[in-house]
Amino acid sequence: MSDPVKSQRCAVCGIGLSQFVPLDGGPAGWRHERPADQDHIPVPVDRDQLPGRARCDFCDAEGDTPWLIVLVGPITQLATEHELHVDSPYWAACEPCKSDITRKRWTSVYSRNASNAKGKAGEHMVGRRKYLLAMWSRIDAAILAIVPFSEDLIQDEPIQSQ
Repeated sequence: MSDPVKSQRCAVCGIGLSQFVPLDGGPAGWRHERPADQDHIPVPVDRDQLPGRARCDFCDAEGDTPWLIVLVGPITQLATEHELHVDSPYWAACEPCKSDITRKRWTSVYSRNASNAKGKAGEHMVGRRKYLLAMWSRIDAAILAIVPFSEDLIQDEPIQSQ
């Protein structure tokens, strides 16, 4: 059995959404990538339904995201003992993040991310550096291409249930 992994954003706030799949076979759901910043439940929509609400998936800066980082497949990791966290294989990147990623300067990407997160501190910030650098290490190993952003390149990918 497989479910689609789409590049989703929240229709309310424009923040990227990550899919969570319960290991007990329950229904998959969506969560904000930065949950402590949100005061509402996620409303998933395809990214192309939110024109003008661009946000870099790496540093979280609002604005132009001219680059698309395409991975060989979705990034799946154990989020808790009961859930898998599944991220899309498509990541939007601003020019500074794209430049740092191509040069493997992930700590520079993190510094920009931390700077953009100031004032948004919460429980999710504890361990954030370690978590993000580990996630980005997996992304770095899975990069298939870095191309100019185009909605036409984003396709649905299956999640393989285990």
